[in-house]
Amino acid sequence: MSINTISLLDREPFKRMISTVGNLPTSFVDSLSYYEVLAWLCQYVTETIIPKINEDSEAINALQEEFIALREEVEEAIKEIPQLRADFIELSEKFDQTLIELQAQYDAFKIEVQEEINTQIAQARTAIMEVVNAYFETLNDKIDDEVERIDEKFNTWAIANTIVFNTLRGTQTTLQVYLDDLSGVNRTDAITATEYDELELTATEYDAYDMSAHDYDYYAKTILTA
Repeated sequence: MSINTISLLDREPFKRMISTVGNLPTSFVDSLSYYEVLAWLCQYVTETIIPKINEDSEAINALQEEFIALREEVEEAIKEIPQLRADFIELSEKFDQTLIELQAQYDAFKIEVQEEINTQIAQARTAIMEVVNAYFETLNDKIDDEVERIDEKFNTWAIANTIVFNTLRGTQTTLQVYLDDLSGVNRTDAITATEYDELELTATEYDAYDMSAHDYDYYAKTILTA
């Protein structure tokens, strides 16, 4: 096998040689020698591959430095985890304590508000009952007055219109006449209006006798003419 030609491909990292079956190149063959290919390869490695590797190496070193810095930050963060955990536990305990205090304040406020509401309800109930009782008292008074008026009116009507046998007169009269007759049986010393006018008493003179209504009805003639 011998190398007859070399074909260059721009998109590949290396220029590769295409070998064909034939004799080794001679000084009369228009092709590259082994030395020329080797020289070209060394130049390509020196000018292209090594700078690229160095460039990639610098990037790798930068990434490595960044990784080391990041790892140090992570390690520092890991070192801070126990303190952060302790701070979190302390904050959680404070939060729980604050929540308990707020719950206690809420319960106390709720009880206070409920007591105030109950007091207001009791006062309102008392005020309403006072108004209702006053209304019913007034209504009962009106009912009692009306019943009394009706009773009085009925009694007056009954006395004036009921017919009874008057034993004093021996005939039938109204109940009112019979009662008047009975009342006058024992009023033998009563004074009539004419007899009182004939006395010509002044108000001062009459007041001086200091008589009750009963004495006037039954004993006025004796007292005033004594």
